[in-house]
Amino acid sequence: MIDDSRSSPAYSGVTTAPGPAPAGLSLSRPVDDVFDGRYERRGLLGVGGMGRVYLVWDRHVEREVALKEVYARDEAHRVELTKRFLREAAVTARLEHPGIVPVYDVGSSGRGAYYTMRVVRGRSLADRVHGAAPTERLSLLRHVRDACEALAFAHEHGVVHRDIKPGNIMIGAFGETLLMDWGLAGRASDAVAFAAPPSAPIPEPGLTAWGAIVGTPQYLSPEQAAGQPVDARSDVYAMGLALYEVIAGIPARGADATPDSARDAVTSVERLSAATGAPAELAAIVRRATAAEPSARYASAAALAGDLTAYLEGRRVGAHQYSNVELLLRLLKAWRAPLIVLLVAMTALAIGLTQAFTGTRAARDRATAEREAALASASRAEAAERATQQALVAADRALSSALAERLVTGRAELDTAAAGALAIEALRHGSSPDARGVLAELDAAPLPRVVASHALPDCLDVLPSTRRPAAICRGASTLSFWDLAPLERRWLRFGEHVPTALLEATGTVLSNSRAGETLEVTRLSDGETLAASATTHGARAEPEATTALESFAGGLRIFDGARIVETTATPCATPAATIGRHGRWFAICPDGRYVTGRTGELPTSGVVASDGFEAHTVVWRGERELVFGSSKGQLARWDRVTTQWVGPRLGGARGLLQRLTVSPDGRFAAGFDELPGVLVWDLDAGGGALRLPARDAAGAIFVTEPLAPVWGGRAPTLLTWNRESLTEWAFPPEGPAVLHASGGVTDLVYVDSGLGHAELLAAATGEVLARRAGDGRITASMHVPGVVKRVALAGERLLVGAASVPRAVWFPSATAVFTDAQLVPMPRGLESVTGGRVLYGPDLGPLWLIEPDGTIAWQSEQSVVTLDTDVTPDGLHVAILDGEEGVLRHLSLASAPVLHLVSSNVLWRAVAIAPDSSAYALAAPHRVDVIDELGDEIDAFETGAPSLLVEVAWSPAGRWIAAGARDGTTYLWDVATGTLVARLRAQRERVAALAFTADERGLAAGSWDRTIRLHRLDGLATPVDRLAADFETRSGMTVEEALP
Repeated sequence: MIDDSRSSPAYSGVTTAPGPAPAGLSLSRPVDDVFDGRYERRGLLGVGGMGRVYLVWDRHVEREVALKEVYARDEAHRVELTKRFLREAAVTARLEHPGIVPVYDVGSSGRGAYYTMRVVRGRSLADRVHGAAPTERLSLLRHVRDACEALAFAHEHGVVHRDIKPGNIMIGAFGETLLMDWGLAGRASDAVAFAAPPSAPIPEPGLTAWGAIVGTPQYLSPEQAAGQPVDARSDVYAMGLALYEVIAGIPARGADATPDSARDAVTSVERLSAATGAPAELAAIVRRATAAEPSARYASAAALAGDLTAYLEGRRVGAHQYSNVELLLRLLKAWRAPLIVLLVAMTALAIGLTQAFTGTRAARDRATAEREAALASASRAEAAERATQQALVAADRALSSALAERLVTGRAELDTAAAGALAIEALRHGSSPDARGVLAELDAAPLPRVVASHALPDCLDVLPSTRRPAAICRGASTLSFWDLAPLERRWLRFGEHVPTALLEATGTVLSNSRAGETLEVTRLSDGETLAASATTHGARAEPEATTALESFAGGLRIFDGARIVETTATPCATPAATIGRHGRWFAICPDGRYVTGRTGELPTSGVVASDGFEAHTVVWRGERELVFGSSKGQLARWDRVTTQWVGPRLGGARGLLQRLTVSPDGRFAAGFDELPGVLVWDLDAGGGALRLPARDAAGAIFVTEPLAPVWGGRAPTLLTWNRESLTEWAFPPEGPAVLHASGGVTDLVYVDSGLGHAELLAAATGEVLARRAGDGRITASMHVPGVVKRVALAGERLLVGAASVPRAVWFPSATAVFTDAQLVPMPRGLESVTGGRVLYGPDLGPLWLIEPDGTIAWQSEQSVVTLDTDVTPDGLHVAILDGEEGVLRHLSLASAPVLHLVSSNVLWRAVAIAPDSSAYALAAPHRVDVIDELGDEIDAFETGAPSLLVEVAWSPAGRWIAAGARDGTTYLWDVATGTLVARLRAQRERVAALAFTADERGLAAGSWDRTIRLHRLDGLATPVDRLAADFETRSGMTVEEALP
């Protein structure tokens, strides 16, 4: 096989399972010397998993052929490899088809077994697709169709290929299509490929191991990836992915695909038509071929080839559901010529009839024609107006979708104000669940607010004061000092100087000449130059400091006014350095070496244990603690006295961190990264960063009243933000936290504590479950695997649950109950029900109803596998999703417990019961089914996206239904209208728990990404004009000013 696209072609030669030599192929006709006898070697074409392929000259018939011989690195496996090699030759030789490379000869030499075949000159379909334009790729569809026909021929002869991919479809020099590499092929009747005993040795690296998953992970069907028996429909699936690659230009799965990831559905297939503009018929063919269930695919490769042929010939495709408009357009296209003839005939007839109406009726005809012309003109004008309105509506919808897409894809890069403004702008042009979802997230806490902004004339950048509303302004060739409230210039001086440090404690400002030759000290009160000294770099200082620091190649200079107090060497050429208001300086190199000291004292040096952290910038936090910023967007605290790291590292930044500053009270840090805006961290609470809207900021400092950053730029701006409200609960490894967990939040209940604040309660697998009081104390926790434990707290709610399971329930009681761990099945569902009792749903076993004193009041007769449970607010009705038989059960506790069957459906993953117990919401893969008490479907709420739903919740008054997906998205529907109101995308991993507040104004979502997010639902129905007005009131900016 020769590939014209490569200078040194590779040969794919993964082989099939070992077995006896096939009938009709043996080594009975040995060839003593293959290369020196009949076949003259001319070059190596490639090396596969168990063979080498050469280009050779056949002296008997005087032609070039390809020769493949057995190649084993380990002689111990040559016999088994030879059997597998001959099996490959037998399968290929049996399939005599124009689309399959013919086998000419089989034999052996002193080097081992071999067989010869036709040389294929050309390029693979994968190479032809790579880098091709869309029109060129669509021209390759006939080759996919031809490959399907060759595959269908193999299936008819009982052979399954098992390694279909674009790289194994060759396009010859004469345009022929050949399906290559039958090394993994097997009989369709085989139960499982490579069914060898587990103890069988692995032949050698590069070969498929017995019992392993065979094929290329990028193109495996789900059943082949799971190691299950495969048939022709598995090849159809792989051919569907090859077709997707031809249409889209890229593989449906990434190059890093593994057999485990190949078991999941390929989500990109569902978005094929929208993402690439592919014809709807082709997208439908791909979807049917790549259906997750084999029964939903094409029954054979011939059927797939038939649909492709129909598309290429302009006929109707069986996989596509045509709309009435599409059918009409196809009819007009098919009958275009007869319709043109009919139109011409009708036109001629109309001309003849018009000419007949002459004479005495001419005047009436003219009047009638004029009236009809006027009516037609009015009708055309009305139609044009309607078309214009429709075009405007379509344009608005397209703009709304584009803005929502920008909001979703770029959410991590936007500050909160920009995200809110972009969401409102999207809603101005059309409805958008994504935009509503972002606003629900932002409404849970006040937006950062612009308190004041001052535009200084002819100002290129500013250095603000920390003591009062004032700033130093640098112009093109001036330096000036301004009071900001009211706006008034105090003094102006000429000269090209750049202000670098404001020493308000000494009443001076330091500035560098533009050429960097001198450092000048200017008196802040009147602009008088006090002193000057030679320097080459800009000096800098922290707010309220009395000394400044300048770093140069290999050293530091410490300034007191204009005087160089001292100079010291540093361990590296370009350290990160800072000097605090206490006069102590610190310099650190990327490798962790540091030197520190104070004016008049001998410096000390040491090494910070970096643990992979490279400090790029540093700032003091008090007199003993330093805050480092890295080039990878992390913030870290280090204690100078203990020389130990303090607390967890903080993230939330993108790329290089620089220009760090710390608030006077040490609680907050601010800095800049590669994205617009200033980042603020709460150093005490930990967690991520808050991005404030500062797009052209040059720096930031903190002022004490109110606590807010002021940043430099052409307009110094004062911002404030809410310091106490939490909309995200994270789980740091140490320090105070709302909850401690390690495996992600898997269940939670929202509780109004009645103490002036609300709390979220959550449980996690295999770790500590805890509740935090308002002052940060842990007031309840449990950590006993397999034990049901109820803890009494005076005047507080109580917890029932087990640390190794994903359920926790809080309910009022004053009794502590402990149950023997050996007697309790592992719980999968725990619900607090009427009378202070608990319904206990096991992993496998009967349901238990436990009294407050710990006794079992009732247990079900049948054994269940509890997948999910939910209870009505009154505690009288419980829904149980039973995985043992794939059914939904209802338990009524209005009198004696009664358990009855509601419905059967194996696709459901979670259940929520309506507050009045009249209906159930059930999470199916891509929708929420709502059924009544008899199991009849009432409604179905579609996600509109290929999200796999795994959680569902019904709000306490029945207004909302929420569903969480595996990709971290939460969907929210209005039950009365069935409208998808919001898509909440704040979480990065699987949604594992949902809970509404009692007043239905809030929704909490827990996730495997170890966070709980709170969303406010008040504004979901608010008109967009009201949203814009509220935004301006809350942020101090108009929507237009905040847009990115």
